[in-house]
Amino acid sequence: MSTATEQLIKVQDQILETIASIQKPVVEAVKKLADRAESVVPEVPAVPGSDKLPTVNELIANQFVFAEKVLAQQKSFTTELLEAVKPVSDKVELAEAKPKAKATKAAA
Repeated sequence: MSTATEQLIKVQDQILETIASIQKPVVEAVKKLADRAESVVPEVPAVPGSDKLPTVNELIANQFVFAEKVLAQQKSFTTELLEAVKPVSDKVELAEAKPKAKATKAAA
């Protein structure tokens, strides 16, 4: 693994840690608000036919399953694209890896 890739992974890990550290207090604040609101929000009568609708948790779970499938499909697509251009990209990578010949000074 290259040094650049290792640095990228470190930055990505830091981003995930930062997101997690921001999310935790948000969840705690929303929970406190919901606890306070529970006593003042009245019971809502059931809407006819609502028993046939998915719950919010089911909707969210379904959307994450879908997002995971989309991401897997995109990964497969990208891998296939990289394989399709491999003959050309290998030439470019090899050309970049070759050391350049040093220019010689012209005889005076």
